[in-house]
Amino acid sequence: MADIKADLENLVNKVGDQTTVIDSVKTVIDDLHARITAAQGQLDAAGEDEVSAKLGALADALKANTDRLAAAVAENTGAGDEVHAASM
Repeated sequence: MADIKADLENLVNKVGDQTTVIDSVKTVIDDLHARITAAQGQLDAAGEDEVSAKLGALADALKANTDRLAAAVAENTGAGDEVHAASM
């Protein structure tokens, strides 16, 4: 029984670490998106339409990839995992 309790505690800690990592990655990606958007605004104001358009496309791609990543995380950490963990 002690092994099961230790294994469970280890699992709880690992899940907590994952949450921290996921939140950290989201913060970095959100910051990068904000910086790209700010730079795009500066380029627009300076009349650098071509470079601004490239940054806009980059910001759009980053957003799309972030959305895909969030969906994959949600899909792979759904209720099915909770049922599996509860049966351990």
